Amino acid sequence: MRLSEIIKTFREANKLSMDDMAQRCGTSKPYISMLENEKNSKTGKPINPKAETLKKIAKGMNIELDQLIKMMDGDIEVDFKVDNPKEGLLLSYFSLLNETGQDVAISQVKTLTDQKALRKDSQSETEEAPPEASAASSA
Repeated sequence: MRLSEIIKTFREANKLSMDDMAQRCGTSKPYISMLENEKNSKTGKPINPKAETLKKIAKGMNIELDQLIKMMDGDIEVDFKVDNPKEGLLLSYFSLLNETGQDVAISQVKTLTDQKALRKDSQSETEEAPPEASAASSA
């Protein structure tokens, strides 16, 4: 299934307007329209969403990114350019794996993200805690 069909089918099944979908995904209504129409409205060229956009779409649909990617038939090119060099390195290793290896890698990364101590959101809480608070709790 094409990304455009996935988004439109999801919207219609859930009786969502493009505005509603955009809000759920943290994007704009015009961008949802471009994704559904498979072209950039300004240039007329095919639209190539970034991996970060696919994450937002998946989150807006309440599914995991890997589920969304598996639903797509590969007809749309995804821009996997990343700003974080560690993410780029991870993607380069991932691309070397066959399908079975990719499934194992996804499973392993999911296992890591299930560990609260390794998540960004728990690290920021720990880093922000004043030193005297942690000293008082150990006394």
